[in-house]
Amino acid sequence: MSTPQNSMLTRMAVSSVDFAVRYWPESSRRWGQALLAEMGEISEPGAALSWAAGGIVLFFRALLSHFFDWMRLPAGRGFSRAPISSDGKGPQFPKHSRLATGVILLGAVALLLLPVGREARNTVAASWRGFHPSAGDRRDLEKIAEKAEKEKDARGLAFVALTYPNPNRAIQFADRAVALDSSLAWIYVSRYYGGDIEDSSRSTERSKLVQKSDPDNAFVYLMSAFAEGEPRLRKAIAKAAWTPEAPGETLGSDKEWMKEMETAFGAPKYDGYYRRHEELVREGWKRNPSLSPGLVAIGLWVRSIPDALQVQTYADLRVEQALQTGSAGKVDDAKAMLSEVTELGTRMLGADPTPFVQIVGLGLTKRGLEGFKKLYRAEGRTHEATETEVQLKEVEASSDGRVHSYMGWRSDVMSAVRRKALVVQLSAFLSILFAVTVVLSLLALEVGTAFRWKGSGMGRRIACGVANYGPALFLMSSVVFLWSFRPFAAIFAQYRTGELSNLESIGLFWELFTIGNANLLKYFYEPYHQWLIVTVALAAIAVVVIVRGLMRGKTIAPAR
Repeated sequence: MSTPQNSMLTRMAVSSVDFAVRYWPESSRRWGQALLAEMGEISEPGAALSWAAGGIVLFFRALLSHFFDWMRLPAGRGFSRAPISSDGKGPQFPKHSRLATGVILLGAVALLLLPVGREARNTVAASWRGFHPSAGDRRDLEKIAEKAEKEKDARGLAFVALTYPNPNRAIQFADRAVALDSSLAWIYVSRYYGGDIEDSSRSTERSKLVQKSDPDNAFVYLMSAFAEGEPRLRKAIAKAAWTPEAPGETLGSDKEWMKEMETAFGAPKYDGYYRRHEELVREGWKRNPSLSPGLVAIGLWVRSIPDALQVQTYADLRVEQALQTGSAGKVDDAKAMLSEVTELGTRMLGADPTPFVQIVGLGLTKRGLEGFKKLYRAEGRTHEATETEVQLKEVEASSDGRVHSYMGWRSDVMSAVRRKALVVQLSAFLSILFAVTVVLSLLALEVGTAFRWKGSGMGRRIACGVANYGPALFLMSSVVFLWSFRPFAAIFAQYRTGELSNLESIGLFWELFTIGNANLLKYFYEPYHQWLIVTVALAAIAVVVIVRGLMRGKTIAPAR
């Protein structure tokens, strides 16, 4: 007679085999039933447990065999012995097995999970959001900032400050970075944080800190003047009092603005921190290559540049003051004032490759030369006026040449980039379309079998057709998507490794811009196109209903 403990072990062994038999595949369930019957002949608990363990192993082998048999069948087909219909009257199923379909789908998904596939997906997804960062992008930046704070990594915090989408949060990271390394104070002016910073109480302190760290830099004072003048210009625009003379009248009476501009035009150098800004963004992306290129786009796009209106306004005021000074007989003083205008323009041309800054610099040079020409003519110095006229023509030609030669304005370069970007966007859109339709079709087929839906009809034929060709189309579109993205991926890789020059790095901006501009979904964001899609869809449904009604009428008519 066995002990209570042994009896319990025996009962556990029997219960486990009984449970397995309940879920044993029907095709081999007789083997499970035989195992269970033999359990009644075993009295020793150890032998019963050993027998039960063998039975469980056999159960899992049967399940695995059953699963592979099921995978060899087409989607929506069970283990029924009913033949597959070839005349369209019986139940319809896809041509390919679940296994073949699954292998093709897994192949496509594996491609998209590769590093280049991840970068391509992130880039296109960012372009579909208009390069507005997702919640995941923000979390990634927060993690980088948290790690940087723990490691006292000031440059890591500065990178987050330059790329974080929210200006108020970004300025907080900038404060933490500068607190760790005061040499990074330039990030206060390198990025445009906007005029609506919640923590504006420290704006003056930040500005003074930057000026202290780089006192001879005209750019620092230009940005301080911009911060001073922008609110005044906004008020002037809001009052609808805008005239060509309004900027000069509005800003010329602001002593603080005039002081900052005077210091900027008299500063011995100009550095817009373009190279530092770009290098820091590059370094941050290199250290975190999994970041979305959309965040890098933000880091490049938010870079501060001098306000052309304010710079030109002060230049006009300065030229006018110089001419008045020359008329009063103080020609040398007038020349010094005009030289400040032309020299700042020259410094901007040599220090910053950004096209917009180049154009502003040429504009300053042109204004200064025009002032010199008027001054020389007023003094009757025809030879000097003629030489200045020649210089003016050269500046105007250079300005036109820079505008039309820059890659953003060259139709041949931009056309080629747009074509590549369009292929990327189209293949990405088709990949998602094929993936969604295949999943829905397979789901409809499997659920239809489980609930014994009708095995024929138009809907069934469409689902089978999608299951037949959709996986291959999904794989092909994924291959095209990754292949077409290769030129962009190569540029991104070169940017991260520093192989691109400063001017070529600006091309990255345009690469991202063209990808976003080729976004096919942007048309669906407009109400007009949304209503157009709804109208076309309803019209298509109406046509299908009418055609089906006519076809049924023709089949019923002979029976009368």
